Amino acid sequence: MKTVFLTGCTGRIGTNLAVELLTRGYHVRGLIMPDDPKAEKVRALKIETVVCDLRDTAGMLEATRGVDAVMHLAAAMGKYPGMTDRDYFEVNVTGTWNVISAASKTAPNLQRFVFAGTDFIYGSRRVQYLPIDENHPQLTRHPYGMVKILGEQIVNHFHRQEQMPTVIVRFGTVMAGTELLGFFRASTVIGTLKEAANDVLAGSLYVEGVKEPWKIVEKAAAEPNMLFIPRSLEGKAWIHNITDVRDTVQGALLALEKTEAVGETFNIHAARGTGFDEAVLYLHERTGEPYAEAAIPNYLAFYLDISKARRMLGYAPKYDGIAQLEQALAYAAGQDTGVIAP
Repeated sequence: MKTVFLTGCTGRIGTNLAVELLTRGYHVRGLIMPDDPKAEKVRALKIETVVCDLRDTAGMLEATRGVDAVMHLAAAMGKYPGMTDRDYFEVNVTGTWNVISAASKTAPNLQRFVFAGTDFIYGSRRVQYLPIDENHPQLTRHPYGMVKILGEQIVNHFHRQEQMPTVIVRFGTVMAGTELLGFFRASTVIGTLKEAANDVLAGSLYVEGVKEPWKIVEKAAAEPNMLFIPRSLEGKAWIHNITDVRDTVQGALLALEKTEAVGETFNIHAARGTGFDEAVLYLHERTGEPYAEAAIPNYLAFYLDISKARRMLGYAPKYDGIAQLEQALAYAAGQDTGVIAP
């Protein structure tokens, strides 16, 4: 039985990945950060667990000892309360170095190191072309995108320098449970517009001379939580790529098991983007919730090209945005969807 060291095993992706690894007969050694409030969720799976901080160099040497594969998903997407900029950097960047460096020393039979990257590196507000492939310029303004770029550089270094069999998978926005039900709302649009307000490189999201475009949304929507369809002045609805956790797990497992994956980087996303119009109208029809819409000068379209993962790995995502919304409604109704929620 092969042992997989899985960091980030308490997260929405990691927990569901651990279940699938167990189903496939792997022995899972999961890393739990000290004081992780979600630790009990993982302990219920009866996997081997190691409680250790990513910044603990000696601890990582023991955690990776003798494993056959490492799947490094652990990361801080944003700063937790009390977390300094230095802490954020060390957890994400130094932590990645510690994990991969430890594996190079204490796992002599390592067959795969899978690193969870992110589509944040492309910069959702700085899209140069669509769909976004793996060669798209890395134009992030977000700290999470920055630390993931550095993480990829570390992983590629170990592949070049030590011939470590590494794979990078760039995950997209992943939601589970009822999370997606809160996405296609006025608050999402308002927040996006405010973030792009002073970014002259934000492409179609930045329009020179247009001041406070979010006020158009605030005026059209009765409340921030209202279902909302933002449209361009030409009538095109905003579009975003949301990936189901089960498709994400599928992509991660292919990266683990396919020989062709070694040394490569893959976008792991849904097959297509989801328009705010189709999502909102679906939710309106299913729930009866009212919705609003408005034309605004600023426009967002963000979706990725997964043809490389399809071609080389056989990646075949099953759940588009509407299927994910259907699952979210089922979960909200108390039905078992086969997914462990965050």
